[in-house]
Amino acid sequence: MIELAQVVEDLLGELEGATGVSVRVGWRSEHDAYPLITLLMLDAGVEWASLDSRRFIYRLRFQIDIWHFSAEECDRLATRITARLAEWAYSRGYMGFRVESMRDVPSEEVYRKTVEVGFSLIG
Repeated sequence: MIELAQVVEDLLGELEGATGVSVRVGWRSEHDAYPLITLLMLDAGVEWASLDSRRFIYRLRFQIDIWHFSAEECDRLATRITARLAEWAYSRGYMGFRVESMRDVPSEEVYRKTVEVGFSLIG
């Protein structure tokens, strides 16, 4: 079995390392300073990897929100994030890393870009 909390912690470290921006789990609050990156788990599915073992396939999806004063910087950070996470997933032996969507979301205070990523791992 895998420890989801460890996967999330590793993911947070990769996001901060890729961007140099403050990263937190959950949604932003009115007290947060910008720029900011938030991480939400959208989905976690678990299924047997094989009938004769106790190994499982975990299919995980995350939403990464980039909050910044500049739309261009949101784009730059999204590019850095997707490149870094693709390398991270490959180096860990995670399977099927994909960027499921990337979109700008209207926000009143700052620019916001949402990136949804998914990958699978065996544990």
